[in-house]
Amino acid sequence: LAAAGALLSAIFLFLMSNATSIGLIITYLTLNSVALSFFGTVLYTIIIKYSPKELTGSASGLVTFAGQIAGAVSPLALGLIISLFNGSYNAAFLFLVIIALLGTIVAVSIKNNQAQPAKEYEKTSTIV
Repeated sequence: LAAAGALLSAIFLFLMSNATSIGLIITYLTLNSVALSFFGTVLYTIIIKYSPKELTGSASGLVTFAGQIAGAVSPLALGLIISLFNGSYNAAFLFLVIIALLGTIVAVSIKNNQAQPAKEYEKTSTIV
């Protein structure tokens, strides 16, 4: 889901940068938001699955903090890119498409441990 979300995000960002009407821009922006929600959901699932139980909250907080820092830095980076390319937003959209494609590569490279046998549950009895 993460790879599909990142790839779809790259596609919708590209389509949005080449849209010919406001309606198409809004449609592609909405579809991009849906695609990004796939990636975000999987991100927190990975944290819960692979982090130790006692560190899950800290790991989630760290990832959220990193996302907030990225949210603060990205407008500055996009503004710099736009100014370096003489006010062209095409370079900014190309940068976003490349970042989404890098996210796809990262998502595909995540190893899944399904080949390992499932842990045996402790046999406990409960008194009701």
